[in-house]
Amino acid sequence: MKYALLLAIVALAAPTPRLDAQIPPDSVRTDSARTDSLRSTLLGVYTEEQAAKGKDLYLGHCQSCHTAADFTSNDFKANWVGKLVAEFFTYLVENMPESEPGALSQEQYTQVTAYVLQLNALPVGPAPLPIGADSLKAIKFEVAPAPGGAVAMRPGRGFFHPHPRR
Repeated sequence: MKYALLLAIVALAAPTPRLDAQIPPDSVRTDSARTDSLRSTLLGVYTEEQAAKGKDLYLGHCQSCHTAADFTSNDFKANWVGKLVAEFFTYLVENMPESEPGALSQEQYTQVTAYVLQLNALPVGPAPLPIGADSLKAIKFEVAPAPGGAVAMRPGRGFFHPHPRR
C-alpha cells in the first residue's frame, strides 16, 4: 500500500506536458502558419500624422533622387507587393539616403515607410505603424487589386532604380 501511495504522489508531482510546447516556434512553423498571422497594409496600418511627417522627410532627404512616382510604379510594386513591410524598411535603413545610409532614426524611417504606403493609396488606420524592422515583420505589403481583379504590376523588373535622375 505504501508503494502504491508513493507511486501516486510521484505521478502527481511529475510535470505534465504543456499544450504550447507542442506548437512549433515561429522559426520552425510553416510559411502558411506565419502568413495567417500577418496583418495587411490594406487594413490601415499607419496614421495620417506619420505619413505627413514621412512626406516632410521625403521632401528633405529623398526627393532629390526619387520622384513620388518611383514608389508607386509597376516596378516598385513588382518588387515589394507580397513581401513584409519590414523588408522595405530594412532596405531603406541599409541603403538610403545614398550619401549616408542609416542616417535617419528608426522612427524617421518608419515615417517615410508610412508615406510610401500613403502614396500607394493604402488606408490610414487608428494606430501608428510600429517603429523598427522587428515590429514590421507582422505586416504584409499589399495593394488593392486593379480593375479586373489583378494587382497593377509588371513582374520581373525589380526595385525602382535607386537613382533615376542621374
